[in-house]
Amino acid sequence: MRSKCIAKPVTKVTTVLFVAGALLSFGCTSKKDTVERYSREGTAAQQTQRGTDAEAYFLSAVDRSRALGPEVQSDTLLKLGTFYREQARFREAARPLRESLQLGLASGKTDDAGLARRRIELAKVYAVLNRWADGRDLLRDAAPGLAALSAEEAAGAKELIEVYRLRLAELGIGSEGLP
Repeated sequence: MRSKCIAKPVTKVTTVLFVAGALLSFGCTSKKDTVERYSREGTAAQQTQRGTDAEAYFLSAVDRSRALGPEVQSDTLLKLGTFYREQARFREAARPLRESLQLGLASGKTDDAGLARRRIELAKVYAVLNRWADGRDLLRDAAPGLAALSAEEAAGAKELIEVYRLRLAELGIGSEGLP
């Protein structure tokens, strides 16, 4: 009889420890850790040319980021939009990039470089979609953050701005104010 009394508490403790260990091993930690993990997995899948896997990870990260505030959601949408752009899915890329920019502006926590990155990504998409005037406006607004970009990002931005200048001239659209 005594062994039954001891067995029940041991079983309960073992069960609790097993469940806790299982939750930790499956990655059930904070929501922010989960969003970051899904974003990392999406990037890894993207780099290994597993586009379908990458999209699923990025979409899961976006879904989970909604509960973490506009700054995290903005960063996650930027990753999704950039993924779509790199996959030549330009129409699909425009929406998350626009939302990322809007959330970045609304949060007040995104620095000039972060806003410039969002505007540049969206301007790349707008160039392909022949929305040159919209892209020009984005590049004008990106000017304050260009100095804070890495050398590689700044060089890419300068190339994009030059493409915009040439195309706007061909179309007879003014390019005043471009950096």
